[in-house]
Amino acid sequence: MKKKSALIAILSITSILAGCGGSGNKEESSNINDFSDRPASKSETSYSDDDVIGNADLPGNGTPVKPYLIKTKDDLLEFMNNPVTLPDVHYQLENDIEFNGEWTPVCAGEESFKGVFNGAGHSIKGLEITRSSKTQIFYGFIGQMEKGKIANLNLEMTIDMQVLGKSTSYGIGGAVAYASNSSVQNVHIDYKKFEVVTVQNEKSYLYAGGIASYFDSSEDDDGMYYTDIRNCSVTGDIIVNLEDATDVVDAEGGIVAVMDTGYYTGLMAVNNCSFVGDIEGGLYVGGIGASMSYYTSIVNCYVESDTLASFQEDTAYVGGIAGFTKNES
Repeated sequence: MKKKSALIAILSITSILAGCGGSGNKEESSNINDFSDRPASKSETSYSDDDVIGNADLPGNGTPVKPYLIKTKDDLLEFMNNPVTLPDVHYQLENDIEFNGEWTPVCAGEESFKGVFNGAGHSIKGLEITRSSKTQIFYGFIGQMEKGKIANLNLEMTIDMQVLGKSTSYGIGGAVAYASNSSVQNVHIDYKKFEVVTVQNEKSYLYAGGIASYFDSSEDDDGMYYTDIRNCSVTGDIIVNLEDATDVVDAEGGIVAVMDTGYYTGLMAVNNCSFVGDIEGGLYVGGIGASMSYYTSIVNCYVESDTLASFQEDTAYVGGIAGFTKNES
């Protein structure tokens, strides 16, 4: 994955203060198949009724015309265990689902989710992420996503983890842990619990965000990508306990932990989002974003929170809106 090395990018620091006003809401997002902010080659793709993307054991063909339909808990398990990782695959949630069990993040290994997950305004309740591994980096509804989109989805989640290890990186986010050139729109998460405890954690990286852990944007062969987190909300406390940690670089954000613009070539924003709950972390802590890179913006967002940083050394970057921002943010 091209950006794994970028997880240490926030170590080089120059500061500038940023602010914003307004309030987030649960405004419906635009057409799920609207890729107007993507390269022309993406938006000009057309499909027929006979086209099939992948071979998921679900109703539908995986195209925008006939998305794979998730109607039951068993269908959701099929998506969890056997996701199609081909570009532009489409999934759509057809009903509210009571999951009530341990969730294994989709695409938490080498493959990324490259399509669209449309919740269609429905809810998935009772998702639990409680198991961690030294060999698994990403934790969330989706582990890692590239040129993908999650939209119109309500989640009820519990994240209650112990992370341990030396020289290890962890990304923990509700909708998606790591996202590259992607978008999250109209996703609303209610946390019954979000608590991460470090155990004998040394010389490691730990990023936790209510919607996303690590978001990046950069230019590639398809052109420039504008990526955003839009019309999203998070309720519930986010607590990262670093008492048993040594030399750990961490970031905790009510919406996103880190936004990285990929050597200044990308553009990214958090628009019309809200976080209501207390948040506690270590080095970088922000009610909306913890660490914001060049050419990122936070617009029309709302926070109602006690925000606390407890870094074990003598430096911390903490703010009600943003913990740390760089020039041009």
